[in-house]
Amino acid sequence: AFSACDQWSEQLMEYIAENYQTARDFAEKHLPGVKVFEPDATYFLWMDFRCLNLSDEELTAFFEDEAQVEVSQGYSLGTGGSGFIRLNMATQTSILTEGLERIEAAFQRHMNKTED
Repeated sequence: AFSACDQWSEQLMEYIAENYQTARDFAEKHLPGVKVFEPDATYFLWMDFRCLNLSDEELTAFFEDEAQVEVSQGYSLGTGGSGFIRLNMATQTSILTEGLERIEAAFQRHMNKTED
């Protein structure tokens, strides 16, 4: 059974790679100051949101309450993860795009508040 899944596995990896490109391009265009790191053997995208200058608790609230996007918080992986999040790319591109658009809207609201 496992020998018959090579094609499926390759297609899945290509799909996730395309989702990475989508997320990276979106961040470059719509999330200035946010750094995106190319994943290495994972379907989680590591993103650096330290540009928002939020504590771990504030960053959690930013994603859960403001963006309404569930992400894995980097601080849960150790102290070096503060300010970072992991975004799951193993989903439909339309769902990923919707999440990114929600993040952008919350990001813009936050940036507008800090400018006032």
